[in-house]
Amino acid sequence: MKTVTLTIGAALSGKTTFCEQWKEHFNYVYLSSDKFRAVVGGSESNLECSAQVFKVLEYNLEYFLKYGHQNILIDCTNRTPKSRRNFVNIVKKYGARLEAVCFDVPLADLLKRNKIRERKLPQDVIQSQFEGLVWPTFEEGFEEIIFNKQ
Repeated sequence: MKTVTLTIGAALSGKTTFCEQWKEHFNYVYLSSDKFRAVVGGSESNLECSAQVFKVLEYNLEYFLKYGHQNILIDCTNRTPKSRRNFVNIVKKYGARLEAVCFDVPLADLLKRNKIRERKLPQDVIQSQFEGLVWPTFEEGFEEIIFNKQ
């Protein structure tokens, strides 16, 4: 059965590190908002192109589901049911299995990681993402929800 896994968590919570390991080990197609942002907007930190980036992500998800890829991994913050809705609808349209891997990292740890990161984020952005997290539910359409506590 086709499986789509969404990562859910604030910036610096370990989503991309996890995805880079997971995609190789389990042969997943890897779709990353940061990678598409670099292509569409010229930089992974260009948030002005987010609407276009998510259209490209959704198009690619649908394409890969339609043409037979079995495992797809989506690396985004996916912080709220609204931000996940289009992905969930596309996955259900193609009858694939939907999983969530949630990165539950304390705010203090996120801020520490930011201090040693090359591409630093504004503290208020990290705090806003952390405070705005709404964990997924089975009612939303997920068949498995995994919490990765670090």
